[in-house]
Amino acid sequence: MSNRFLNTGGEELLNMLNGAKMSEMNVSLIEPSCQVGQINLRKWTMNKNNGKTSSSYVLVKHWNDVTKRNGLESGMKMQLWAFRKDENLCFALVKIS
Repeated sequence: MSNRFLNTGGEELLNMLNGAKMSEMNVSLIEPSCQVGQINLRKWTMNKNNGKTSSSYVLVKHWNDVTKRNGLESGMKMQLWAFRKDENLCFALVKIS
């Protein structure tokens, strides 16, 4: 996944530690139900056995509420679109199946 959806400030924020965990960025999310809410984006960096690392961007805080409201289940195909509104990062979650 490309992180080109982040600007320099967003990349720097998500690479910072907040105590023992990585910092979060509050973003708007348009859900499949068309409800608009707030959710947090976090970058998880994991160490691999070969000494390298891999990173994933994850949506946290309120994610379980989003899944319940929209009937999302494991194995469903989804698309996550990133866009900016007035320079603020936003996402739209689209249910494919």
